[in-house]
Amino acid sequence: MSDVTREPPCPLTAAVDEEDWERVTRVIADHWSELILHDAPTLLAALERLPPSTLAAQPRYVAARTYLRHLSHGERSVHRYRHSAFERPDALLDVLVEHTSRAAAERSAGHVRAALVHVERGRDALEAAASEAVETAQSALPHLHAQWARVREFAGQVDQAVTEYQDAYDLAVLMEDPLIRASASSSLAGIHALAGHRSAALHWLRIAESCLLSTAAVKYGVPARLAEALHHGDQLRNEDAERALRAIDHAALGEHWAHVLHARARFASAADAAALLTEIDIAAASRPGPLSETGLIAELVAGARIDLLLRLGALTRATAVLEKAEEAISRSSRLDGFDLWPVEPGYLTLARGRVESAAGQHRRAVATLTSLIEEASSRPRLLVEALMTAAVASLRLGEPTNAGEATRHALRLAREYDLAGSMSTVARSDFDLLVETAGLADDALVRHIRASAGFPEAASAPSLTARERAVLRELTTGATTAQIADRLFVSPNTVKTQLSSGYRKLGVASRKEAEAAARRLGLT
Repeated sequence: MSDVTREPPCPLTAAVDEEDWERVTRVIADHWSELILHDAPTLLAALERLPPSTLAAQPRYVAARTYLRHLSHGERSVHRYRHSAFERPDALLDVLVEHTSRAAAERSAGHVRAALVHVERGRDALEAAASEAVETAQSALPHLHAQWARVREFAGQVDQAVTEYQDAYDLAVLMEDPLIRASASSSLAGIHALAGHRSAALHWLRIAESCLLSTAAVKYGVPARLAEALHHGDQLRNEDAERALRAIDHAALGEHWAHVLHARARFASAADAAALLTEIDIAAASRPGPLSETGLIAELVAGARIDLLLRLGALTRATAVLEKAEEAISRSSRLDGFDLWPVEPGYLTLARGRVESAAGQHRRAVATLTSLIEEASSRPRLLVEALMTAAVASLRLGEPTNAGEATRHALRLAREYDLAGSMSTVARSDFDLLVETAGLADDALVRHIRASAGFPEAASAPSLTARERAVLRELTTGATTAQIADRLFVSPNTVKTQLSSGYRKLGVASRKEAEAAARRLGLT
Protein backbone atom coordinates (compact mmCIF):
# COMPACT_ATOMS: atom_id res chain seq x y z
CA MET A 1 0.00 0.00 0.00
CA SER A 2 1.20 3.51 -0.74
CA ASP A 3 2.49 5.70 2.08
CA VAL A 4 -0.39 8.11 1.52
CA THR A 5 -2.78 5.63 3.15
CA ARG A 6 -0.69 4.95 6.25
CA GLU A 7 -1.18 6.61 9.61
CA PRO A 8 0.61 8.44 11.05
CA PRO A 9 1.43 10.68 9.24
CA CYS A 10 -0.72 11.03 6.13
CA PRO A 11 0.76 13.35 3.48
CA LEU A 12 -2.72 14.03 2.10
CA THR A 13 -4.02 15.16 5.47
CA ALA A 14 -0.91 17.23 6.06
CA ALA A 15 -1.28 18.92 2.67
CA VAL A 16 -4.93 19.73 3.43
CA ASP A 17 -4.02 21.13 6.85
CA GLU A 18 -1.45 23.38 5.18
CA GLU A 19 -4.02 24.35 2.50
CA ASP A 20 -1.48 23.48 -0.16
CA TRP A 21 -4.11 22.71 -2.80
CA GLU A 22 -1.66 22.04 -5.59
CA ARG A 23 0.02 19.41 -3.44
CA VAL A 24 -3.37 18.01 -2.37
CA THR A 25 -4.49 17.46 -5.97
CA ARG A 26 -1.08 16.01 -6.85
CA VAL A 27 -1.28 13.44 -4.03
CA ILE A 28 -4.87 12.55 -4.98
CA ALA A 29 -3.95 12.12 -8.66
CA ASP A 30 -0.88 10.02 -7.87
CA HIS A 31 -2.61 7.72 -5.37
CA TRP A 32 -6.28 7.74 -6.37
CA SER A 33 -6.65 3.95 -6.57
CA GLU A 34 -5.06 3.25 -3.17
CA LEU A 35 -7.00 6.00 -1.44
CA ILE A 36 -10.42 5.06 -2.77
CA LEU A 37 -9.81 1.43 -1.87
CA HIS A 38 -8.19 1.82 1.55
CA ASP A 39 -8.90 5.30 2.92
CA ALA A 40 -11.99 6.75 1.26
CA PRO A 41 -12.88 8.93 4.32
CA THR A 42 -9.55 10.78 4.12
CA LEU A 43 -10.00 11.19 0.38
CA LEU A 44 -13.51 12.60 0.83
CA ALA A 45 -12.36 14.97 3.58
CA ALA A 46 -9.69 16.32 1.24
CA LEU A 47 -12.16 16.73 -1.64
CA GLU A 48 -14.59 18.57 0.66
CA ARG A 49 -11.88 21.11 1.53
CA LEU A 50 -10.88 21.90 -2.05
CA PRO A 51 -11.63 25.57 -2.80
CA PRO A 52 -13.99 26.56 -5.64
CA SER A 53 -11.10 27.78 -7.79
CA THR A 54 -9.43 24.35 -7.68
CA LEU A 55 -12.70 22.57 -8.47
CA ALA A 56 -13.33 24.91 -11.37
CA ALA A 57 -9.89 24.15 -12.77
CA GLN A 58 -10.25 20.38 -12.24
CA PRO A 59 -13.99 19.56 -12.40
CA ARG A 60 -13.40 15.81 -12.26
CA TYR A 61 -12.97 16.18 -8.50
CA VAL A 62 -16.56 17.44 -8.28
CA ALA A 63 -17.67 14.10 -9.72
CA ALA A 64 -15.43 12.20 -7.33
CA ARG A 65 -16.75 14.17 -4.35
CA THR A 66 -20.36 13.52 -5.36
CA TYR A 67 -19.78 9.78 -5.48
CA LEU A 68 -17.86 9.61 -2.19
CA ARG A 69 -20.56 11.66 -0.45
CA HIS A 70 -23.08 9.19 -1.76
CA LEU A 71 -21.25 6.24 -0.25
CA SER A 72 -20.32 7.93 3.02
CA HIS A 73 -23.98 8.44 3.93
CA GLY A 74 -24.76 4.79 3.44
CA GLU A 75 -27.00 5.47 0.45
CA ARG A 76 -25.90 2.53 -1.63
CA SER A 77 -28.87 2.61 -4.03
CA VAL A 78 -26.55 3.18 -6.96
CA HIS A 79 -28.42 2.68 -10.20
CA ARG A 80 -26.74 -0.23 -11.96
CA TYR A 81 -26.02 -0.24 -15.64
CA ARG A 82 -28.65 -2.92 -16.22
CA HIS A 83 -31.48 -0.46 -15.51
CA SER A 84 -33.23 0.79 -18.61
CA ALA A 85 -33.51 4.31 -17.17
CA PHE A 86 -31.98 6.39 -14.40
CA GLU A 87 -34.31 7.80 -11.74
CA ARG A 88 -32.42 11.08 -11.52
CA PRO A 89 -29.80 12.68 -13.79
CA ASP A 90 -26.91 12.49 -11.33
CA ALA A 91 -27.39 8.73 -10.89
CA LEU A 92 -25.37 8.23 -14.08
CA LEU A 93 -22.43 10.01 -12.49
CA ASP A 94 -22.66 7.67 -9.49
CA VAL A 95 -22.55 4.62 -11.76
CA LEU A 96 -19.66 5.90 -13.90
CA VAL A 97 -17.49 6.92 -10.97
CA GLU A 98 -18.20 3.66 -9.16
CA HIS A 99 -17.21 1.42 -12.08
CA THR A 100 -14.29 3.60 -13.12
CA SER A 101 -12.87 3.67 -9.60
CA ARG A 102 -13.17 -0.08 -9.32
CA ALA A 103 -11.62 -0.54 -12.77
CA ALA A 104 -8.66 1.67 -11.81
CA ALA A 105 -8.17 -0.18 -8.54
CA GLU A 106 -8.30 -3.59 -10.24
CA ARG A 107 -5.86 -2.41 -12.93
CA SER A 108 -3.44 -1.04 -10.34
CA ALA A 109 -3.51 -4.44 -8.63
CA GLY A 110 -2.76 -6.17 -11.93
CA HIS A 111 -6.25 -7.62 -12.39
CA VAL A 112 -6.77 -6.22 -15.87
CA ARG A 113 -9.45 -8.68 -16.94
CA ALA A 114 -11.56 -7.91 -13.87
CA ALA A 115 -10.97 -4.22 -14.56
CA LEU A 116 -12.35 -4.68 -18.07
CA VAL A 117 -15.64 -5.91 -16.64
CA HIS A 118 -16.12 -2.57 -14.87
CA VAL A 119 -15.06 -0.62 -17.95
CA GLU A 120 -17.64 -2.42 -20.06
CA ARG A 121 -20.33 -1.73 -17.46
CA GLY A 122 -19.41 1.93 -17.31
CA ARG A 123 -19.47 2.13 -21.11
CA ASP A 124 -22.87 0.42 -21.22
CA ALA A 125 -24.24 2.88 -18.68
CA LEU A 126 -23.00 5.89 -20.64
CA GLU A 127 -24.39 4.65 -23.94
CA ALA A 128 -27.78 3.82 -22.39
CA ALA A 129 -28.16 7.16 -20.59
CA ALA A 130 -30.40 10.01 -21.61
CA SER A 131 -28.76 13.18 -22.94
CA GLU A 132 -29.71 15.11 -19.77
CA ALA A 133 -27.85 12.61 -17.62
CA VAL A 134 -24.80 12.71 -19.92
CA GLU A 135 -24.68 16.51 -19.69
CA THR A 136 -24.66 16.27 -15.88
CA ALA A 137 -21.62 13.96 -16.04
CA GLN A 138 -19.85 15.95 -18.78
CA SER A 139 -17.15 17.47 -16.59
CA ALA A 140 -15.98 14.03 -15.42
CA LEU A 141 -15.95 12.33 -18.82
CA PRO A 142 -12.35 13.20 -19.90
CA HIS A 143 -10.99 11.56 -16.75
CA LEU A 144 -13.31 8.55 -17.06
CA HIS A 145 -12.42 7.91 -20.71
CA ALA A 146 -8.71 8.19 -19.87
CA GLN A 147 -9.10 5.58 -17.12
CA TRP A 148 -11.06 3.27 -19.43
CA ALA A 149 -8.39 3.69 -22.08
CA ARG A 150 -5.61 2.76 -19.66
CA VAL A 151 -7.45 -0.43 -18.68
CA ARG A 152 -8.00 -1.42 -22.30
CA GLU A 153 -4.39 -0.66 -23.20
CA PHE A 154 -3.00 -2.84 -20.45
CA ALA A 155 -5.49 -5.60 -21.23
CA GLY A 156 -4.22 -5.66 -24.81
CA GLN A 157 -7.33 -4.14 -26.42
CA VAL A 158 -5.26 -1.73 -28.49
CA ASP A 159 -7.88 -0.52 -30.97
CA GLN A 160 -10.45 0.13 -28.25
CA ALA A 161 -7.82 1.88 -26.14
CA VAL A 162 -7.03 4.24 -29.02
CA THR A 163 -10.72 5.13 -29.33
CA GLU A 164 -11.02 5.81 -25.59
CA TYR A 165 -7.85 7.93 -25.50
CA GLN A 166 -9.03 9.96 -28.48
CA ASP A 167 -12.39 10.54 -26.76
CA ALA A 168 -10.54 11.56 -23.60
CA TYR A 169 -8.35 14.00 -25.53
CA ASP A 170 -11.25 15.58 -27.44
CA LEU A 171 -13.30 16.04 -24.27
CA ALA A 172 -10.25 17.37 -22.40
CA VAL A 173 -9.81 20.05 -25.07
CA LEU A 174 -13.49 20.92 -24.72
CA MET A 175 -13.35 20.99 -20.90
CA GLU A 176 -9.91 22.68 -20.83
CA ASP A 177 -8.30 19.87 -18.81
CA PRO A 178 -4.54 20.14 -19.55
CA LEU A 179 -3.48 17.04 -17.60
CA ILE A 180 -5.85 14.70 -19.45
CA ARG A 181 -4.76 16.30 -22.73
CA ALA A 182 -1.14 15.53 -21.83
CA SER A 183 -1.89 12.00 -20.64
CA ALA A 184 -4.07 11.06 -23.61
CA SER A 185 -1.82 12.51 -26.32
CA SER A 186 1.31 10.97 -24.79
CA SER A 187 -0.39 7.58 -24.49
CA LEU A 188 -1.62 7.74 -28.10
CA ALA A 189 1.93 8.50 -29.27
CA GLY A 190 3.24 5.49 -27.35
CA ILE A 191 0.54 3.09 -28.55
CA HIS A 192 0.91 4.04 -32.22
CA ALA A 193 4.71 3.86 -32.02
CA LEU A 194 4.63 0.40 -30.44
CA ALA A 195 2.20 -0.79 -33.13
CA GLY A 196 4.40 0.68 -35.87
CA HIS A 197 2.11 3.47 -37.08
CA ARG A 198 4.81 6.09 -37.57
CA SER A 199 2.70 8.94 -38.96
CA ALA A 200 0.09 8.70 -36.22
CA ALA A 201 2.78 8.35 -33.55
CA LEU A 202 4.61 11.47 -34.72
CA HIS A 203 1.32 13.39 -34.95
CA TRP A 204 0.45 12.65 -31.32
CA LEU A 205 4.07 13.10 -30.23
CA ARG A 206 4.03 16.68 -31.51
CA ILE A 207 0.79 17.35 -29.63
CA ALA A 208 2.13 15.70 -26.48
CA GLU A 209 5.30 17.80 -26.57
CA SER A 210 3.22 20.98 -26.34
CA CYS A 211 1.08 19.52 -23.54
CA LEU A 212 3.99 18.27 -21.43
CA LEU A 213 5.59 21.67 -20.83
CA SER A 214 4.07 22.13 -17.38
CA THR A 215 5.71 20.50 -14.36
CA ALA A 216 2.44 18.84 -13.33
CA ALA A 217 2.18 17.06 -16.67
CA VAL A 218 5.76 15.69 -16.79
CA LYS A 219 4.80 12.36 -15.22
CA TYR A 220 2.52 11.66 -18.20
CA GLY A 221 5.41 11.90 -20.65
CA VAL A 222 6.82 8.35 -20.44
CA PRO A 223 4.82 6.99 -23.44
CA ALA A 224 5.88 10.00 -25.50
CA ARG A 225 9.54 9.38 -24.67
CA LEU A 226 9.05 5.72 -25.64
CA ALA A 227 7.55 6.82 -28.94
CA GLU A 228 10.60 9.02 -29.54
CA ALA A 229 12.97 6.13 -28.78
CA LEU A 230 11.12 3.71 -31.06
CA HIS A 231 11.13 6.28 -33.85
CA HIS A 232 14.92 6.59 -33.58
CA GLY A 233 15.23 2.78 -33.60
CA ASP A 234 13.04 2.50 -36.69
CA GLN A 235 15.45 4.93 -38.40
CA LEU A 236 18.37 2.69 -37.30
CA ARG A 237 19.60 5.40 -34.94
CA ASN A 238 20.06 3.08 -31.97
CA GLU A 239 22.35 5.41 -30.05
CA ASP A 240 19.70 8.13 -30.19
CA ALA A 241 17.08 5.59 -29.11
CA GLU A 242 19.14 4.56 -26.11
CA ARG A 243 19.73 8.22 -25.24
CA ALA A 244 15.97 8.89 -25.29
CA LEU A 245 15.35 5.91 -23.01
CA ARG A 246 18.05 7.02 -20.56
CA ALA A 247 16.39 10.45 -20.38
CA ILE A 248 13.21 8.95 -18.92
CA ASP A 249 12.80 9.74 -15.23
CA HIS A 250 12.58 6.33 -13.54
CA ALA A 251 10.62 7.87 -10.69
CA ALA A 252 7.85 8.63 -13.20
CA LEU A 253 7.70 5.17 -14.83
CA GLY A 254 4.60 3.98 -13.00
CA GLU A 255 2.81 1.27 -14.96
CA HIS A 256 5.04 1.82 -18.00
CA TRP A 257 8.07 0.14 -16.41
CA ALA A 258 7.62 -2.92 -18.65
CA HIS A 259 7.36 -0.78 -21.80
CA VAL A 260 10.69 0.86 -21.02
CA LEU A 261 12.47 -2.44 -20.30
CA HIS A 262 11.01 -3.99 -23.45
CA ALA A 263 12.28 -1.05 -25.50
CA ARG A 264 15.72 -1.26 -23.91
CA ALA A 265 15.87 -4.97 -24.75
CA ARG A 266 15.25 -4.12 -28.42
CA PHE A 267 18.38 -1.99 -28.55
CA ALA A 268 20.61 -3.90 -26.10
CA SER A 269 23.90 -5.27 -27.39
CA ALA A 270 24.97 -8.85 -26.72
CA ALA A 271 27.43 -7.52 -24.13
CA ASP A 272 24.62 -5.79 -22.23
CA ALA A 273 22.08 -8.63 -22.47
CA ALA A 274 22.95 -10.42 -19.22
CA ALA A 275 22.93 -7.24 -17.12
CA LEU A 276 19.62 -6.09 -18.59
CA LEU A 277 18.12 -9.53 -18.04
CA THR A 278 19.03 -9.29 -14.36
CA GLU A 279 17.47 -5.82 -14.20
CA ILE A 280 14.23 -7.15 -15.72
CA ASP A 281 14.16 -10.06 -13.27
CA ILE A 282 14.59 -7.69 -10.32
CA ALA A 283 11.88 -5.33 -11.63
CA ALA A 284 9.43 -8.19 -12.13
CA ALA A 285 10.22 -9.71 -8.73
CA SER A 286 9.38 -6.37 -7.07
CA ARG A 287 5.95 -6.56 -8.73
CA PRO A 288 4.88 -10.14 -8.00
CA GLY A 289 1.89 -12.03 -9.34
CA PRO A 290 -0.67 -10.11 -11.40
CA LEU A 291 1.44 -6.95 -11.45
CA SER A 292 3.90 -8.57 -13.86
CA GLU A 293 2.09 -11.66 -15.14
CA THR A 294 -1.09 -10.37 -16.80
CA GLY A 295 -2.11 -8.49 -19.91
CA LEU A 296 0.24 -6.37 -21.97
CA ILE A 297 2.81 -6.10 -19.18
CA ALA A 298 3.22 -9.88 -19.11
CA GLU A 299 3.74 -9.97 -22.88
CA LEU A 300 6.29 -7.17 -22.84
CA VAL A 301 8.26 -8.59 -19.91
CA ALA A 302 8.27 -12.14 -21.25
CA GLY A 303 9.11 -10.98 -24.77
CA ALA A 304 12.08 -8.95 -23.53
CA ARG A 305 13.35 -11.82 -21.38
CA ILE A 306 13.05 -14.35 -24.18
CA ASP A 307 14.82 -12.17 -26.74
CA LEU A 308 17.72 -11.57 -24.34
CA LEU A 309 17.95 -15.24 -23.35
CA LEU A 310 18.03 -16.32 -26.99
CA ARG A 311 20.88 -13.87 -27.62
CA LEU A 312 22.72 -15.49 -24.73
CA GLY A 313 22.06 -18.98 -26.14
CA ALA A 314 19.93 -19.96 -23.12
CA LEU A 315 17.19 -21.74 -25.09
CA THR A 316 15.99 -23.87 -22.17
CA ARG A 317 15.52 -20.86 -19.93
CA ALA A 318 13.81 -18.95 -22.75
CA THR A 319 11.38 -21.82 -23.23
CA ALA A 320 10.64 -21.97 -19.52
CA VAL A 321 9.92 -18.22 -19.45
CA LEU A 322 7.62 -18.60 -22.45
CA GLU A 323 5.61 -21.47 -20.96
CA LYS A 324 5.22 -19.72 -17.60
CA ALA A 325 4.02 -16.51 -19.26
CA GLU A 326 1.55 -18.34 -21.51
CA GLU A 327 0.12 -20.18 -18.54
CA ALA A 328 -0.22 -16.98 -16.47
CA ILE A 329 -1.90 -15.05 -19.30
CA SER A 330 -4.28 -17.90 -20.03
CA ARG A 331 -5.20 -18.07 -16.36
CA SER A 332 -5.78 -14.32 -16.16
CA SER A 333 -8.15 -14.43 -19.15
CA ARG A 334 -10.63 -16.34 -17.00
CA LEU A 335 -12.67 -14.90 -14.15
CA ASP A 336 -14.61 -17.08 -11.72
CA GLY A 337 -14.19 -20.03 -14.06
CA PHE A 338 -15.57 -18.25 -17.14
CA ASP A 339 -13.69 -17.19 -20.27
CA LEU A 340 -13.70 -13.42 -20.69
CA TRP A 341 -11.95 -12.19 -23.83
CA PRO A 342 -9.75 -14.38 -26.01
CA VAL A 343 -6.01 -13.80 -25.74
CA GLU A 344 -5.07 -12.32 -29.12
CA PRO A 345 -1.83 -13.31 -30.85
CA GLY A 346 0.83 -10.75 -30.04
CA TYR A 347 4.36 -10.38 -28.71
CA LEU A 348 4.18 -13.68 -26.85
CA THR A 349 3.18 -15.47 -30.05
CA LEU A 350 6.17 -13.90 -31.81
CA ALA A 351 8.38 -15.06 -28.94
CA ARG A 352 7.01 -18.61 -29.27
CA GLY A 353 7.82 -18.64 -32.98
CA ARG A 354 11.37 -17.49 -32.26
CA VAL A 355 11.85 -20.11 -29.55
CA GLU A 356 10.49 -22.89 -31.77
CA SER A 357 12.75 -21.84 -34.63
CA ALA A 358 15.78 -21.68 -32.31
CA ALA A 359 14.93 -25.19 -31.08
CA GLY A 360 14.95 -26.50 -34.64
CA GLN A 361 11.15 -26.89 -34.74
CA HIS A 362 10.88 -24.85 -37.91
CA ARG A 363 7.63 -26.31 -39.22
CA ARG A 364 5.96 -25.59 -35.91
CA ALA A 365 7.45 -22.08 -35.90
CA VAL A 366 6.00 -21.33 -39.34
CA ALA A 367 2.55 -22.50 -38.19
CA THR A 368 2.75 -20.37 -35.04
CA LEU A 369 3.86 -17.28 -36.93
CA THR A 370 1.28 -17.76 -39.69
CA SER A 371 -1.49 -17.46 -37.09
CA LEU A 372 0.09 -14.22 -35.89
CA ILE A 373 0.58 -12.83 -39.40
CA GLU A 374 -3.10 -13.43 -40.16
CA GLU A 375 -4.18 -11.48 -37.05
CA ALA A 376 -1.58 -8.67 -36.94
CA SER A 377 -2.66 -6.59 -39.93
CA SER A 378 -3.28 -3.54 -37.71
CA ARG A 379 0.15 -3.83 -36.06
CA PRO A 380 2.78 -3.47 -38.80
CA ARG A 381 5.77 -3.65 -36.44
CA LEU A 382 4.68 -7.04 -35.14
CA LEU A 383 3.82 -8.15 -38.67
CA VAL A 384 7.24 -7.26 -40.12
CA GLU A 385 9.08 -9.04 -37.32
CA ALA A 386 6.84 -12.13 -37.59
CA LEU A 387 7.38 -12.26 -41.36
CA MET A 388 11.17 -12.06 -40.98
CA THR A 389 11.21 -14.81 -38.33
CA ALA A 390 8.94 -16.99 -40.49
CA ALA A 391 11.21 -16.37 -43.48
CA VAL A 392 14.21 -17.67 -41.53
CA ALA A 393 12.27 -20.78 -40.48
CA SER A 394 11.26 -21.38 -44.12
CA LEU A 395 14.90 -21.20 -45.16
CA ARG A 396 15.76 -23.84 -42.57
CA LEU A 397 13.01 -26.04 -44.02
CA GLY A 398 14.51 -25.74 -47.49
CA GLU A 399 11.60 -23.65 -48.80
CA PRO A 400 13.29 -20.68 -50.51
CA THR A 401 10.12 -19.61 -52.36
CA ASN A 402 8.20 -19.13 -49.10
CA ALA A 403 11.21 -17.46 -47.49
CA GLY A 404 11.60 -15.01 -50.36
CA GLU A 405 7.90 -14.18 -50.43
CA ALA A 406 7.83 -13.47 -46.68
CA THR A 407 10.95 -11.29 -46.96
CA ARG A 408 9.53 -9.25 -49.81
CA HIS A 409 6.27 -8.78 -47.90
CA ALA A 410 8.21 -7.61 -44.82
CA LEU A 411 10.24 -5.16 -46.92
CA ARG A 412 7.11 -3.65 -48.50
CA LEU A 413 5.65 -3.03 -45.04
CA ALA A 414 8.96 -1.71 -43.69
CA ARG A 415 9.11 0.79 -46.53
CA GLU A 416 5.44 1.80 -46.17
CA TYR A 417 5.58 2.30 -42.40
CA ASP A 418 9.25 3.34 -42.11
CA LEU A 419 10.19 0.29 -40.00
CA ALA A 420 13.71 -0.49 -41.14
CA GLY A 421 14.64 -1.43 -37.57
CA SER A 422 12.11 -4.26 -37.52
CA MET A 423 13.76 -5.83 -40.58
CA SER A 424 16.97 -6.21 -38.57
CA THR A 425 15.53 -8.37 -35.77
CA VAL A 426 17.00 -11.55 -37.29
CA ALA A 427 20.69 -12.49 -37.32
CA ARG A 428 22.92 -10.73 -39.86
CA SER A 429 23.80 -14.00 -41.59
CA ASP A 430 20.11 -14.87 -41.93
CA PHE A 431 19.25 -11.40 -43.22
CA ASP A 432 21.94 -11.58 -45.89
CA LEU A 433 20.75 -15.02 -47.01
CA LEU A 434 17.11 -13.90 -47.07
CA VAL A 435 17.72 -10.82 -49.23
CA GLU A 436 19.81 -12.89 -51.65
CA THR A 437 17.07 -15.52 -51.80
CA ALA A 438 14.41 -12.84 -52.39
CA GLY A 439 16.51 -11.06 -55.02
CA LEU A 440 16.64 -7.85 -52.98
CA ALA A 441 20.39 -7.32 -52.65
CA ASP A 442 20.31 -4.15 -54.77
CA ASP A 443 17.31 -2.58 -53.02
CA ALA A 444 18.18 0.83 -51.55
CA LEU A 445 16.49 0.17 -48.18
CA VAL A 446 18.17 -3.23 -47.91
CA ARG A 447 21.57 -1.63 -48.56
CA HIS A 448 20.82 0.97 -45.87
CA ILE A 449 19.85 -1.74 -43.36
CA ARG A 450 22.97 -3.74 -44.14
CA ALA A 451 25.16 -0.68 -43.62
CA SER A 452 23.53 0.75 -40.49
CA ALA A 453 21.59 -1.87 -38.52
CA GLY A 454 22.76 -3.64 -35.40
CA PHE A 455 21.74 -7.27 -35.83
CA PRO A 456 21.28 -9.74 -32.93
CA GLU A 457 23.36 -12.88 -32.67
CA ALA A 458 21.80 -15.98 -34.20
CA ALA A 459 19.79 -17.99 -31.68
CA SER A 460 20.22 -21.74 -31.93
CA ALA A 461 19.48 -24.97 -30.14
CA PRO A 462 22.12 -26.47 -27.82
CA SER A 463 24.83 -28.26 -29.79
CA LEU A 464 24.18 -31.79 -28.54
CA THR A 465 26.19 -34.70 -29.89
CA ALA A 466 24.42 -37.64 -31.55
CA ARG A 467 25.09 -39.81 -28.45
CA GLU A 468 23.74 -37.11 -26.08
CA ARG A 469 20.60 -36.76 -28.18
CA ALA A 470 20.08 -40.52 -28.20
CA VAL A 471 20.42 -40.76 -24.42
CA LEU A 472 18.06 -37.84 -23.84
CA ARG A 473 15.53 -39.35 -26.26
CA GLU A 474 15.52 -42.55 -24.22
CA LEU A 475 15.23 -40.50 -21.03
CA THR A 476 11.84 -39.15 -22.17
CA THR A 477 10.46 -42.73 -22.24
CA GLY A 478 10.98 -43.04 -18.50
CA ALA A 479 13.77 -45.58 -18.87
CA THR A 480 16.32 -46.07 -16.08
CA THR A 481 20.06 -45.61 -16.60
CA ALA A 482 20.52 -49.38 -16.89
CA GLN A 483 17.69 -49.68 -19.41
CA ILE A 484 19.11 -46.88 -21.52
CA ALA A 485 22.53 -48.54 -21.45
CA ASP A 486 21.00 -51.86 -22.65
CA ARG A 487 19.05 -50.18 -25.43
CA LEU A 488 22.05 -48.23 -26.74
CA PHE A 489 24.56 -51.06 -26.17
CA VAL A 490 26.81 -48.94 -23.93
CA SER A 491 27.82 -49.06 -20.28
CA PRO A 492 25.83 -47.35 -17.51
CA ASN A 493 28.82 -45.09 -16.85
CA THR A 494 28.73 -43.93 -20.46
CA VAL A 495 25.04 -43.09 -20.08
CA LYS A 496 25.78 -41.10 -16.91
CA THR A 497 28.57 -39.20 -18.68
CA GLN A 498 26.31 -38.35 -21.63
CA LEU A 499 23.51 -37.26 -19.30
CA SER A 500 25.88 -35.04 -17.33
CA SER A 501 27.14 -33.25 -20.44
CA GLY A 502 23.59 -33.03 -21.82
CA TYR A 503 22.32 -31.48 -18.57
CA ARG A 504 25.08 -28.87 -18.72
CA LYS A 505 24.34 -27.90 -22.32
CA LEU A 506 20.61 -27.72 -21.65
CA GLY A 507 21.10 -25.68 -18.49
CA VAL A 508 19.07 -28.08 -16.34
CA ALA A 509 19.73 -29.68 -12.97
CA SER A 510 17.30 -32.61 -12.68
CA ARG A 511 15.89 -35.49 -14.68
CA LYS A 512 12.45 -33.84 -14.76
CA GLU A 513 13.90 -30.64 -16.23
CA ALA A 514 15.99 -32.62 -18.71
CA GLU A 515 12.96 -34.58 -19.92
CA ALA A 516 10.99 -31.36 -20.42
CA ALA A 517 13.88 -29.76 -22.31
CA ALA A 518 14.33 -32.85 -24.50
CA ARG A 519 10.64 -32.79 -25.43
CA ARG A 520 10.87 -29.11 -26.37
CA LEU A 521 13.74 -30.02 -28.70
CA GLY A 522 11.65 -32.75 -30.31
CA LEU A 523 13.71 -35.58 -28.79
CA THR A 524 10.79 -37.98 -28.31
